[in-house]
Amino acid sequence: MLNTDTRPCLLSSAIAVAIFAMLLVPGGALASPQRSVQVSQAALGKTASQVGAVAAAPRKRGRRRSRRDFDRDGIPNGRDRDMDGDRIPNRRDRDMDGDGRSNRRDRNIDGDRKRNSRDRNIDGDGKRNGRDREMDADRIRNSRDRDIDADWVKNCPRDRDMDADRIPNGRDRDMDADGVPNARDPDIDSDGRPNGSDSDMDCDRIPNRFDPDIDADGLVNYLDPDSDADGISESGELPEGVRLPRNFFGLVAPHAYASEGAPRFAQLNQIATTGVGTLRHTFEWSNVEKAPGIYDFGLYDSFVGDAARYGFTVLPILFEPPSFRSSRPASGASRGTYPPRSNADFATFAARMVRRYGPAGTFWLDHPLIPRHPIHAWQVWNEPHLNVYWPTGPNPAAYTAMLRTVGAGIKQADPRAEVIAGAVSQSNLGVPLATFLQGMYDAGGREAFDSIGVHPYAPAADQVAEIMLDVRRIADRNGDPGAALRVTELGWSTGGPPSPFRTDHRGQAELIRRSWAALVRRQAQLKLAGLIYFGWRDLIPYAPLFQDFFGLHTGLLELDGRDKPARGALTDVVHALSVR
Repeated sequence: MLNTDTRPCLLSSAIAVAIFAMLLVPGGALASPQRSVQVSQAALGKTASQVGAVAAAPRKRGRRRSRRDFDRDGIPNGRDRDMDGDRIPNRRDRDMDGDGRSNRRDRNIDGDRKRNSRDRNIDGDGKRNGRDREMDADRIRNSRDRDIDADWVKNCPRDRDMDADRIPNGRDRDMDADGVPNARDPDIDSDGRPNGSDSDMDCDRIPNRFDPDIDADGLVNYLDPDSDADGISESGELPEGVRLPRNFFGLVAPHAYASEGAPRFAQLNQIATTGVGTLRHTFEWSNVEKAPGIYDFGLYDSFVGDAARYGFTVLPILFEPPSFRSSRPASGASRGTYPPRSNADFATFAARMVRRYGPAGTFWLDHPLIPRHPIHAWQVWNEPHLNVYWPTGPNPAAYTAMLRTVGAGIKQADPRAEVIAGAVSQSNLGVPLATFLQGMYDAGGREAFDSIGVHPYAPAADQVAEIMLDVRRIADRNGDPGAALRVTELGWSTGGPPSPFRTDHRGQAELIRRSWAALVRRQAQLKLAGLIYFGWRDLIPYAPLFQDFFGLHTGLLELDGRDKPARGALTDVVHALSVR
Protein backbone atom coordinates (compact mmCIF):
# COMPACT_ATOMS: atom_id res chain seq x y z
CA MET A 1 0.00 0.00 0.00
CA LEU A 2 1.45 3.33 -1.01
CA ASN A 3 2.26 5.94 1.65
CA THR A 4 0.29 9.11 0.75
CA ASP A 5 1.83 11.31 3.52
CA THR A 6 4.35 13.65 1.72
CA ARG A 7 5.43 15.72 4.75
CA PRO A 8 8.69 13.80 5.38
CA CYS A 9 9.64 14.35 1.73
CA LEU A 10 8.80 18.02 1.90
CA LEU A 11 10.80 18.32 5.09
CA SER A 12 13.81 16.71 3.45
CA SER A 13 13.51 19.04 0.47
CA ALA A 14 13.28 22.09 2.72
CA ILE A 15 16.41 21.04 4.60
CA ALA A 16 18.28 20.64 1.32
CA VAL A 17 17.16 24.03 0.12
CA ALA A 18 18.16 25.56 3.45
CA ILE A 19 21.65 24.09 3.16
CA PHE A 20 21.90 25.44 -0.38
CA ALA A 21 20.74 28.86 0.74
CA MET A 22 23.42 28.91 3.43
CA LEU A 23 25.98 28.86 0.65
CA LEU A 24 24.42 31.81 -1.24
CA VAL A 25 25.91 35.11 -0.07
CA PRO A 26 27.07 38.19 -2.00
CA GLY A 27 30.47 37.71 -3.56
CA GLY A 28 30.37 33.93 -3.22
CA ALA A 29 31.34 33.80 0.47
CA LEU A 30 29.62 31.66 3.11
CA ALA A 31 26.75 33.28 5.00
CA SER A 32 27.06 34.10 8.66
CA PRO A 33 25.57 31.67 11.26
CA GLN A 34 22.68 34.07 12.03
CA ARG A 35 21.87 34.36 8.33
CA SER A 36 21.94 30.55 7.97
CA VAL A 37 19.50 30.04 10.82
CA GLN A 38 17.09 32.62 9.42
CA VAL A 39 17.12 30.98 5.97
CA SER A 40 16.59 27.52 7.44
CA GLN A 41 13.61 28.58 9.50
CA ALA A 42 12.07 30.41 6.57
CA ALA A 43 12.55 27.40 4.35
CA LEU A 44 11.00 25.01 6.91
CA GLY A 45 7.80 27.05 6.96
CA LYS A 46 7.18 26.87 3.19
CA THR A 47 6.19 24.27 0.69
CA ALA A 48 8.74 22.86 -1.72
CA SER A 49 7.46 25.03 -4.53
CA GLN A 50 7.64 28.11 -2.30
CA VAL A 51 11.13 27.25 -1.23
CA GLY A 52 12.16 26.74 -4.83
CA ALA A 53 10.80 30.16 -5.65
CA VAL A 54 12.81 31.70 -2.81
CA ALA A 55 15.95 29.97 -4.01
CA ALA A 56 15.42 31.04 -7.58
CA ALA A 57 14.67 34.71 -6.75
CA PRO A 58 17.42 37.22 -7.69
CA ARG A 59 19.62 38.56 -4.88
CA LYS A 60 18.46 42.01 -3.64
CA ARG A 61 20.83 44.98 -3.65
CA GLY A 62 21.86 46.63 -0.38
CA ARG A 63 19.95 49.67 0.78
CA ARG A 64 21.01 52.87 -0.99
CA ARG A 65 23.22 54.99 1.35
CA SER A 66 21.93 58.34 2.46
CA ARG A 67 23.66 61.43 1.12
CA ARG A 68 23.51 63.06 4.53
CA ASP A 69 24.34 60.02 6.67
CA PHE A 70 26.62 57.60 4.84
CA ASP A 71 26.82 55.02 7.59
CA ARG A 72 23.15 55.43 8.69
CA ASP A 73 24.12 55.87 12.31
CA GLY A 74 21.75 58.77 12.81
CA ILE A 75 24.60 61.34 12.86
CA PRO A 76 24.69 63.63 9.82
CA ASN A 77 27.97 63.43 7.92
CA GLY A 78 28.85 67.02 8.82
CA ARG A 79 28.93 66.07 12.52
CA ASP A 80 29.97 62.44 12.17
CA ARG A 81 33.60 61.87 13.11
CA ASP A 82 33.52 58.52 11.28
CA MET A 83 31.22 59.29 8.37
CA ASP A 84 31.72 56.06 6.42
CA GLY A 85 31.39 53.78 9.46
CA ASP A 86 34.71 52.01 8.97
CA ARG A 87 35.76 52.63 12.58
CA ILE A 88 38.60 54.90 11.38
CA PRO A 89 38.10 58.53 12.51
CA ASN A 90 37.81 60.94 9.60
CA ARG A 91 41.01 62.74 10.58
CA ARG A 92 42.95 59.49 10.08
CA ASP A 93 40.84 58.00 7.28
CA ARG A 94 42.55 58.07 3.90
CA ASP A 95 39.12 57.66 2.24
CA MET A 96 36.76 59.40 4.62
CA ASP A 97 33.58 59.16 2.53
CA GLY A 98 34.12 55.50 1.60
CA ASP A 99 33.78 56.07 -2.14
CA GLY A 100 36.89 54.10 -3.02
CA ARG A 101 38.90 57.21 -3.91
CA SER A 102 41.65 58.35 -1.55
CA ASN A 103 41.22 61.84 -0.17
CA ARG A 104 44.18 63.11 -2.16
CA ARG A 105 42.48 61.95 -5.40
CA ASP A 106 38.93 62.83 -4.40
CA ARG A 107 37.56 66.15 -5.63
CA ASN A 108 34.72 65.85 -3.14
CA ILE A 109 36.46 64.54 -0.05
CA ASP A 110 33.52 64.61 2.34
CA GLY A 111 30.93 63.37 -0.14
CA ASP A 112 28.62 66.36 0.26
CA ARG A 113 28.37 66.87 -3.49
CA LYS A 114 30.30 70.14 -3.25
CA ARG A 115 33.59 70.20 -5.09
CA ASN A 116 36.50 70.86 -2.73
CA SER A 117 37.29 74.17 -4.41
CA ARG A 118 33.76 75.39 -3.55
CA ASP A 119 33.35 73.64 -0.21
CA ARG A 120 33.83 75.84 2.84
CA ASN A 121 34.54 72.75 4.97
CA ILE A 122 36.41 70.44 2.64
CA ASP A 123 36.97 67.53 5.01
CA GLY A 124 33.65 67.78 6.83
CA ASP A 125 35.24 68.08 10.25
CA GLY A 126 33.14 71.04 11.35
CA LYS A 127 36.00 73.52 10.98
CA ARG A 128 35.83 76.04 8.19
CA ASN A 129 38.73 75.89 5.77
CA GLY A 130 40.29 79.17 6.84
CA ARG A 131 40.61 77.86 10.41
CA ASP A 132 41.44 74.26 9.57
CA ARG A 133 45.19 73.64 9.65
CA GLU A 134 44.86 70.41 7.65
CA MET A 135 41.81 71.05 5.56
CA ASP A 136 41.88 68.24 2.98
CA ALA A 137 42.47 65.24 5.31
CA ASP A 138 45.59 64.10 3.45
CA ARG A 139 47.66 64.12 6.65
CA ILE A 140 49.81 66.96 5.29
CA ARG A 141 49.46 70.20 7.19
CA ASN A 142 48.51 73.22 5.08
CA SER A 143 51.89 74.86 5.62
CA ARG A 144 53.57 71.95 3.79
CA ASP A 145 50.76 70.98 1.43
CA ARG A 146 51.33 71.96 -2.20
CA ASP A 147 47.60 71.60 -2.94
CA ILE A 148 45.96 72.82 0.24
CA ASP A 149 42.35 72.56 -0.87
CA ALA A 150 42.69 69.33 -2.89
CA ASP A 151 41.24 70.89 -6.03
CA TRP A 152 44.00 69.36 -8.16
CA VAL A 153 45.39 72.84 -8.81
CA LYS A 154 48.78 73.54 -7.25
CA ASN A 155 48.76 76.40 -4.77
CA CYS A 156 51.10 78.54 -6.76
CA PRO A 157 50.92 79.94 -9.34
CA ARG A 158 47.57 78.69 -10.64
CA ASP A 159 45.18 78.50 -7.66
CA ARG A 160 43.64 81.93 -7.10
CA ASP A 161 42.10 80.85 -3.76
CA MET A 162 44.48 78.25 -2.46
CA ASP A 163 42.73 77.60 0.86
CA ALA A 164 39.17 77.62 -0.60
CA ASP A 165 37.90 80.17 1.89
CA ARG A 166 36.36 82.25 -0.92
CA ILE A 167 38.85 85.07 -0.30
CA PRO A 168 41.19 85.55 -3.28
CA ASN A 169 44.85 85.12 -2.38
CA GLY A 170 45.58 88.79 -2.95
CA ARG A 171 43.07 89.79 -0.24
CA ASP A 172 43.53 86.81 2.09
CA ARG A 173 45.56 87.74 5.16
CA ASP A 174 46.42 84.07 5.83
CA MET A 175 46.32 82.73 2.31
CA ASP A 176 47.67 79.26 3.10
CA ALA A 177 45.49 78.80 6.21
CA ASP A 178 48.42 77.74 8.36
CA GLY A 179 47.40 79.98 11.24
CA VAL A 180 50.28 82.39 10.66
CA PRO A 181 49.28 85.77 9.20
CA ASN A 182 51.01 86.56 5.91
CA ALA A 183 52.91 89.40 7.55
CA ARG A 184 54.69 86.88 9.84
CA ASP A 185 54.68 83.79 7.64
CA PRO A 186 58.14 82.70 6.40
CA ASP A 187 56.49 80.97 3.40
CA ILE A 188 53.34 82.96 2.67
CA ASP A 189 52.08 80.88 -0.24
CA SER A 190 53.24 77.44 0.98
CA ASP A 191 55.12 76.72 -2.22
CA GLY A 192 58.15 75.38 -0.37
CA ARG A 193 60.27 78.44 -1.13
CA PRO A 194 61.01 80.78 1.78
CA ASN A 195 59.87 84.33 1.12
CA GLY A 196 63.44 85.59 0.73
CA SER A 197 64.02 83.13 -2.13
CA ASP A 198 60.57 83.44 -3.70
CA SER A 199 60.23 85.92 -6.55
CA ASP A 200 56.45 86.06 -6.02
CA MET A 201 56.01 85.36 -2.34
CA ASP A 202 52.25 85.94 -2.22
CA CYS A 203 51.49 84.02 -5.41
CA ASP A 204 49.49 86.85 -6.99
CA ARG A 205 51.34 86.55 -10.30
CA ILE A 206 52.97 89.94 -9.72
CA PRO A 207 56.74 89.65 -9.17
CA ASN A 208 57.82 91.04 -5.80
CA ARG A 209 59.76 93.80 -7.55
CA PHE A 210 56.54 95.22 -9.01
CA ASP A 211 54.03 94.17 -6.35
CA PRO A 212 52.54 97.13 -4.41
CA ASP A 213 51.79 94.77 -1.50
CA ILE A 214 54.55 92.18 -1.56
CA ASP A 215 53.46 90.16 1.46
CA ALA A 216 49.67 90.41 0.92
CA ASP A 217 49.03 91.81 4.38
CA GLY A 218 46.76 94.58 3.15
CA LEU A 219 49.31 97.36 3.57
CA VAL A 220 50.96 98.95 0.56
CA ASN A 221 54.72 98.57 0.76
CA TYR A 222 55.49 102.19 1.57
CA LEU A 223 53.24 102.04 4.66
CA ASP A 224 54.25 98.53 5.71
CA PRO A 225 56.82 98.35 8.55
CA ASP A 226 57.87 94.88 7.31
CA SER A 227 56.91 94.88 3.65
CA ASP A 228 58.59 91.58 2.77
CA ALA A 229 57.72 89.62 5.94
CA ASP A 230 61.35 88.87 6.78
CA GLY A 231 61.20 90.07 10.39
CA ILE A 232 63.12 93.32 9.85
CA SER A 233 60.69 96.11 10.65
CA GLU A 234 60.95 99.88 10.41
CA SER A 235 58.33 101.99 12.12
CA GLY A 236 59.17 105.21 10.30
CA GLU A 237 59.38 107.19 13.54
CA LEU A 238 62.15 109.78 13.63
CA PRO A 239 64.82 109.10 16.25
CA GLU A 240 64.91 111.61 19.07
CA GLY A 241 67.92 113.63 20.14
CA VAL A 242 69.79 113.25 16.83
CA ARG A 243 71.53 116.33 15.43
CA LEU A 244 73.71 115.67 12.41
CA PRO A 245 75.73 118.23 10.43
CA ARG A 246 73.96 119.72 7.41
CA ASN A 247 76.41 118.21 4.97
CA PHE A 248 75.37 114.72 6.13
CA PHE A 249 72.27 115.28 3.99
CA GLY A 250 72.40 116.10 0.31
CA LEU A 251 70.73 116.24 -3.07
CA VAL A 252 71.55 115.50 -6.68
CA ALA A 253 70.61 118.69 -8.54
CA PRO A 254 71.73 118.73 -12.20
CA HIS A 255 69.32 121.62 -12.91
CA ALA A 256 71.41 123.86 -10.70
CA TYR A 257 74.57 122.96 -12.60
CA ALA A 258 72.91 123.33 -16.01
CA SER A 259 71.78 126.91 -15.36
CA GLU A 260 73.86 130.04 -14.79
CA GLY A 261 73.53 133.42 -13.11
CA ALA A 262 70.14 134.34 -11.65
CA PRO A 263 68.36 131.07 -12.57
CA ARG A 264 71.08 129.07 -10.82
CA PHE A 265 70.99 131.34 -7.77
CA ALA A 266 67.21 130.95 -7.56
CA GLN A 267 67.51 127.16 -7.60
CA LEU A 268 70.34 127.07 -5.07
CA ASN A 269 68.28 129.30 -2.80
CA GLN A 270 65.31 126.94 -3.08
CA ILE A 271 67.51 123.92 -2.41
CA ALA A 272 68.96 125.63 0.67
CA THR A 273 65.48 125.81 2.22
CA THR A 274 65.43 122.00 2.47
CA GLY A 275 68.32 122.17 4.94
CA VAL A 276 70.70 119.89 3.02
CA GLY A 277 74.38 120.83 2.91
CA THR A 278 75.81 118.65 0.09
CA LEU A 279 75.31 118.61 -3.66
CA ARG A 280 76.44 115.45 -5.42
CA HIS A 281 77.46 116.07 -8.99
CA THR A 282 79.40 114.41 -11.78
CA PHE A 283 82.80 115.91 -12.61
CA GLU A 284 83.24 114.72 -16.17
CA TRP A 285 86.86 114.33 -17.11
CA SER A 286 85.94 115.16 -20.70
CA ASN A 287 84.73 118.62 -19.59
CA VAL A 288 88.11 119.43 -18.05
CA GLU A 289 90.86 117.90 -20.19
CA LYS A 290 89.99 119.32 -23.58
CA ALA A 291 93.13 117.97 -25.24
CA PRO A 292 95.97 115.84 -23.89
CA GLY A 293 97.48 117.80 -21.01
CA ILE A 294 95.24 120.86 -21.58
CA TYR A 295 92.91 121.46 -18.59
CA ASP A 296 90.06 123.95 -18.37
CA PHE A 297 88.34 124.17 -14.97
CA GLY A 298 85.90 126.92 -15.97
CA LEU A 299 82.65 124.94 -15.81
CA TYR A 300 83.35 123.48 -12.39
CA ASP A 301 84.88 126.68 -11.00
CA SER A 302 81.55 128.37 -11.63
CA PHE A 303 79.48 125.59 -10.09
CA VAL A 304 81.67 124.97 -7.04
CA GLY A 305 81.89 128.69 -6.35
CA ASP A 306 78.13 129.32 -6.62
CA ALA A 307 77.38 126.27 -4.47
CA ALA A 308 79.81 127.54 -1.81
CA ARG A 309 78.09 130.95 -1.78
CA TYR A 310 74.89 129.20 -0.66
CA GLY A 311 76.66 127.06 1.92
CA PHE A 312 76.94 123.82 -0.03
CA THR A 313 79.84 121.40 -0.26
CA VAL A 314 80.08 119.46 -3.52
CA LEU A 315 80.51 115.68 -3.57
CA PRO A 316 82.03 114.94 -7.00
CA ILE A 317 81.84 111.74 -9.02
CA LEU A 318 85.01 111.39 -11.11
CA PHE A 319 83.69 110.01 -14.37
CA GLU A 320 83.52 110.06 -18.19
CA PRO A 321 87.01 110.17 -19.73
CA PRO A 322 87.57 112.17 -22.92
CA SER A 323 87.60 110.16 -26.12
CA PHE A 324 91.41 110.22 -26.33
CA ARG A 325 91.60 108.66 -22.83
CA SER A 326 88.66 106.23 -23.15
CA SER A 327 88.85 102.50 -23.80
CA ARG A 328 85.77 102.77 -26.00
CA PRO A 329 86.46 100.94 -29.32
CA ALA A 330 86.37 102.89 -32.55
CA SER A 331 83.65 100.59 -33.91
CA GLY A 332 81.24 98.06 -32.46
CA ALA A 333 81.00 99.84 -29.12
CA SER A 334 78.15 99.03 -26.79
CA ARG A 335 75.93 101.64 -25.20
CA GLY A 336 77.35 103.21 -22.06
CA THR A 337 80.40 104.85 -20.53
CA TYR A 338 83.67 102.98 -20.99
CA PRO A 339 86.41 103.17 -18.36
CA PRO A 340 89.71 104.85 -19.29
CA ARG A 341 92.47 103.01 -21.09
CA SER A 342 94.95 104.00 -18.41
CA ASN A 343 94.22 104.08 -14.69
CA ALA A 344 97.39 106.15 -14.23
CA ASP A 345 95.99 108.86 -16.52
CA PHE A 346 92.78 108.80 -14.50
CA ALA A 347 94.79 109.21 -11.30
CA THR A 348 96.55 112.24 -12.80
CA PHE A 349 93.18 113.85 -13.56
CA ALA A 350 91.88 113.06 -10.05
CA ALA A 351 94.95 114.60 -8.41
CA ARG A 352 94.54 117.78 -10.48
CA MET A 353 90.90 118.08 -9.31
CA VAL A 354 91.96 117.66 -5.67
CA ARG A 355 94.66 120.32 -6.06
CA ARG A 356 92.05 122.63 -7.51
CA TYR A 357 89.10 122.13 -5.11
CA GLY A 358 90.55 120.35 -2.07
CA PRO A 359 91.46 122.01 1.26
CA ALA A 360 94.64 123.52 -0.21
CA GLY A 361 93.11 123.97 -3.64
CA THR A 362 94.07 126.80 -5.94
CA PHE A 363 90.43 127.65 -6.49
CA TRP A 364 90.06 128.92 -2.92
CA LEU A 365 93.30 130.90 -3.20
CA ASP A 366 92.13 132.45 -6.47
CA HIS A 367 88.70 133.40 -5.00
CA PRO A 368 89.27 134.54 -1.44
CA LEU A 369 85.83 136.22 -1.21
CA ILE A 370 83.95 132.98 -1.77
CA PRO A 371 83.14 131.13 1.48
CA ARG A 372 85.46 128.14 1.77
CA HIS A 373 83.71 124.81 1.31
CA PRO A 374 86.60 122.65 0.12
CA ILE A 375 85.96 119.15 -1.19
CA HIS A 376 87.12 116.39 1.16
CA ALA A 377 85.38 113.32 -0.32
CA TRP A 378 85.74 111.99 -3.88
CA GLN A 379 83.71 109.21 -5.49
CA VAL A 380 85.58 107.21 -8.12
CA TRP A 381 83.23 106.19 -10.96
CA ASN A 382 79.51 105.46 -10.72
CA GLU A 383 77.84 102.06 -10.39
CA PRO A 384 80.66 100.01 -11.92
CA HIS A 385 78.62 96.83 -11.38
CA LEU A 386 76.17 97.85 -14.14
CA ASN A 387 76.69 97.06 -17.80
CA VAL A 388 75.91 100.61 -18.86
CA TYR A 389 78.86 101.96 -16.85
CA TRP A 390 81.27 99.14 -17.71
CA PRO A 391 80.19 98.00 -21.18
CA THR A 392 82.97 95.43 -21.56
CA GLY A 393 81.29 93.54 -18.72
CA PRO A 394 81.36 94.58 -15.05
CA ASN A 395 84.51 93.26 -13.43
CA PRO A 396 85.10 93.82 -9.70
CA ALA A 397 88.81 93.08 -10.00
CA ALA A 398 89.25 95.57 -12.85
CA TYR A 399 87.32 98.22 -10.98
CA THR A 400 89.33 97.60 -7.81
CA ALA A 401 92.53 98.08 -9.78
CA MET A 402 91.18 101.43 -11.03
CA LEU A 403 90.10 102.43 -7.53
CA ARG A 404 93.47 101.56 -6.03
CA THR A 405 95.40 103.64 -8.57
CA VAL A 406 93.04 106.64 -8.62
CA GLY A 407 92.67 106.57 -4.84
CA ALA A 408 96.44 106.72 -4.46
CA GLY A 409 96.50 109.79 -6.72
CA ILE A 410 93.82 111.47 -4.57
CA LYS A 411 95.66 110.67 -1.35
CA GLN A 412 98.92 111.99 -2.76
CA ALA A 413 97.26 115.36 -3.34
CA ASP A 414 95.35 115.31 -0.01
CA PRO A 415 96.35 112.61 2.48
CA ARG A 416 93.21 113.26 4.54
CA ALA A 417 90.82 112.96 1.60
CA GLU A 418 88.03 110.35 1.67
CA VAL A 419 88.00 107.96 -1.27
CA ILE A 420 84.50 106.60 -1.93
CA ALA A 421 84.03 103.39 -3.89
CA GLY A 422 81.69 103.84 -6.85
CA ALA A 423 78.21 103.06 -5.63
CA VAL A 424 76.65 99.61 -5.90
CA SER A 425 72.93 98.86 -6.03
CA GLN A 426 70.57 95.89 -5.99
CA SER A 427 69.92 95.80 -9.72
CA ASN A 428 69.15 93.15 -12.32
CA LEU A 429 71.03 95.11 -14.98
CA GLY A 430 74.50 93.96 -14.00
CA VAL A 431 76.36 92.00 -11.35
CA PRO A 432 74.42 91.53 -8.08
CA LEU A 433 75.47 93.89 -5.30
CA ALA A 434 76.78 91.23 -2.91
CA THR A 435 78.68 89.41 -5.65
CA PHE A 436 80.36 92.56 -6.92
CA LEU A 437 81.30 93.89 -3.48
CA GLN A 438 82.72 90.54 -2.40
CA GLY A 439 84.67 90.45 -5.66
CA MET A 440 86.20 93.81 -4.79
CA TYR A 441 87.32 92.52 -1.42
CA ASP A 442 88.66 89.34 -3.02
CA ALA A 443 90.73 91.58 -5.34
CA GLY A 444 92.29 93.37 -2.37
CA GLY A 445 89.88 96.29 -2.25
CA ARG A 446 90.08 96.74 1.51
CA GLU A 447 93.02 99.14 1.21
CA ALA A 448 91.70 100.89 -1.91
CA PHE A 449 88.89 102.98 -0.38
CA ASP A 450 87.74 104.66 2.81
CA SER A 451 84.00 104.32 2.34
CA ILE A 452 81.52 102.41 0.22
CA GLY A 453 78.92 104.23 -1.84
CA VAL A 454 75.55 102.48 -1.93
CA HIS A 455 72.40 103.15 -3.94
CA PRO A 456 69.86 101.14 -1.90
CA TYR A 457 66.87 101.59 -4.19
CA ALA A 458 63.94 99.55 -2.86
CA PRO A 459 60.14 99.87 -2.70
CA ALA A 460 59.93 100.18 1.10
CA ALA A 461 61.95 101.62 3.99
CA ASP A 462 62.60 98.25 5.64
CA GLN A 463 64.09 96.93 2.39
CA VAL A 464 66.31 100.01 2.09
CA ALA A 465 67.64 99.27 5.58
CA GLU A 466 68.13 95.59 4.71
CA ILE A 467 70.33 96.45 1.71
CA MET A 468 72.48 98.69 3.86
CA LEU A 469 72.74 96.02 6.56
CA ASP A 470 73.83 93.49 3.94
CA VAL A 471 76.61 95.82 2.76
CA ARG A 472 77.71 96.36 6.37
CA ARG A 473 77.85 92.60 6.97
CA ILE A 474 79.94 92.02 3.84
CA ALA A 475 82.45 94.69 4.86
CA ASP A 476 82.69 93.35 8.42
CA ARG A 477 83.03 89.77 7.22
CA ASN A 478 86.01 90.83 5.13
CA GLY A 479 87.81 92.41 8.05
CA ASP A 480 86.82 95.96 7.16
CA PRO A 481 84.72 97.20 10.10
CA GLY A 482 86.20 100.69 9.78
CA ALA A 483 84.83 101.32 6.28
CA ALA A 484 82.07 103.93 6.36
CA LEU A 485 78.95 103.63 4.23
CA ARG A 486 77.44 106.46 2.23
CA VAL A 487 74.06 106.52 0.53
CA THR A 488 75.04 108.55 -2.53
CA GLU A 489 71.70 108.06 -4.32
CA LEU A 490 68.21 107.08 -3.24
CA GLY A 491 64.84 108.12 -4.60
CA TRP A 492 61.42 107.09 -5.92
CA SER A 493 59.61 108.13 -9.06
CA THR A 494 56.08 109.45 -9.42
CA GLY A 495 55.83 108.75 -13.13
CA GLY A 496 57.53 107.16 -16.09
CA PRO A 497 57.45 103.51 -17.17
CA PRO A 498 56.68 100.67 -14.73
CA SER A 499 59.43 100.26 -12.18
CA PRO A 500 59.91 98.70 -8.74
CA PHE A 501 60.72 102.23 -7.56
CA ARG A 502 57.66 103.95 -8.97
CA THR A 503 54.95 105.09 -6.58
CA ASP A 504 52.46 107.93 -6.21
CA HIS A 505 53.00 111.36 -4.67
CA ARG A 506 51.96 110.22 -1.21
CA GLY A 507 54.17 107.15 -1.46
CA GLN A 508 57.21 109.21 -2.46
CA ALA A 509 56.79 111.47 0.58
CA GLU A 510 56.22 108.53 2.94
CA LEU A 511 59.23 106.67 1.63
CA ILE A 512 61.49 109.67 2.24
CA ARG A 513 60.24 110.07 5.81
CA ARG A 514 60.43 106.40 6.66
CA SER A 515 63.72 105.61 4.90
CA TRP A 516 65.58 108.64 6.29
CA ALA A 517 64.26 107.79 9.77
CA ALA A 518 65.32 104.15 9.40
CA LEU A 519 68.81 104.93 8.17
CA VAL A 520 69.54 107.66 10.71
CA ARG A 521 68.27 105.42 13.51
CA ARG A 522 70.83 102.82 12.39
CA GLN A 523 73.59 105.33 11.70
CA ALA A 524 76.01 104.00 14.32
CA GLN A 525 75.35 100.37 13.41
CA LEU A 526 75.88 101.06 9.71
CA LYS A 527 78.70 103.60 10.20
CA LEU A 528 76.70 105.81 7.87
CA ALA A 529 78.56 108.96 6.76
CA GLY A 530 76.03 110.59 4.44
CA LEU A 531 72.58 110.39 2.88
CA ILE A 532 71.74 111.94 -0.50
CA TYR A 533 68.39 112.11 -2.28
CA PHE A 534 68.11 111.71 -6.06
CA GLY A 535 67.02 114.23 -7.20
CA TRP A 536 65.91 117.83 -6.93
CA ARG A 537 63.64 118.13 -9.97
CA ASP A 538 62.20 115.85 -12.66
CA LEU A 539 64.19 115.62 -15.90
CA ILE A 540 63.50 115.14 -19.59
CA PRO A 541 65.03 112.21 -21.51
CA TYR A 542 68.57 113.00 -22.59
CA ALA A 543 71.08 112.01 -25.27
CA PRO A 544 72.10 109.72 -26.74
CA LEU A 545 69.02 107.48 -26.46
CA PHE A 546 66.44 109.94 -25.14
CA GLN A 547 64.90 107.03 -23.28
CA ASP A 548 62.41 107.43 -20.45
CA PHE A 549 63.13 105.65 -17.16
CA PHE A 550 62.18 105.97 -13.50
CA GLY A 551 65.19 108.15 -12.62
CA LEU A 552 63.77 111.04 -14.65
CA HIS A 553 60.74 111.26 -12.34
CA THR A 554 62.24 111.09 -8.84
CA GLY A 555 62.39 114.86 -8.34
CA LEU A 556 61.07 116.75 -5.35
CA LEU A 557 59.68 119.14 -7.96
CA GLU A 558 57.69 118.44 -11.08
CA LEU A 559 59.25 119.09 -14.45
CA ASP A 560 57.57 122.52 -14.53
CA GLY A 561 58.93 123.42 -11.09
CA ARG A 562 55.80 122.79 -9.00
CA ASP A 563 56.42 121.23 -5.59
CA LYS A 564 55.61 117.61 -4.89
CA PRO A 565 54.69 116.56 -1.33
CA ALA A 566 58.13 114.95 -1.22
CA ARG A 567 59.83 118.34 -0.98
CA GLY A 568 58.04 119.08 2.27
CA ALA A 569 58.78 115.58 3.55
CA LEU A 570 62.53 115.89 2.94
CA THR A 571 62.61 119.39 4.40
CA ASP A 572 60.82 118.26 7.57
CA VAL A 573 63.09 115.26 8.06
CA VAL A 574 66.36 117.12 7.45
CA HIS A 575 65.42 120.00 9.75
CA ALA A 576 64.36 117.54 12.46
CA LEU A 577 67.60 115.55 12.28
CA SER A 578 70.30 118.17 11.59
CA VAL A 579 72.04 120.94 13.47
CA ARG A 580 70.24 124.25 12.88
